Amino acid sequence: MNELDPAPDDDLTAEDIRELIEAQKEEVELERERQKTRRVELESEERKAEQALEAQLKDRERQREFLQEQNRRQEWLGLAFLIVVALFLGWLVWLGYTEMVFEIIRIIVYGGAGWAAGSQVGKASAQTDSMTGNGGQ
Repeated sequence: MNELDPAPDDDLTAEDIRELIEAQKEEVELERERQKTRRVELESEERKAEQALEAQLKDRERQREFLQEQNRRQEWLGLAFLIVVALFLGWLVWLGYTEMVFEIIRIIVYGGAGWAAGSQVGKASAQTDSMTGNGGQ
């Protein structure tokens, strides 16, 4: 026998072909089930991602509302403080301590200007550090 001629026991019978086709059908069905399962997993992951995104958006909205409320509260406290200081200074003027009132006003103006300048320098420095990535070092 030469190599091109198949051996008599290498012949596929009809039964072998049916078994091969049946095995391939089962394999295709298994692959179809795997793909279906994967599709369900992907859909589930997509739903979870959407829910996480919605939760993040709601959280940021609540954070914005909290910060706005905090700012409003600070503005009202600042206004109340200014009114109390004005009443106190007015009371001192009424008592006749006008020179002391002018000295207090001068201290407040110079101190406020120094505070504002220092605050702006600090913000600019922090912004520069964050832009360069130094982290304040």
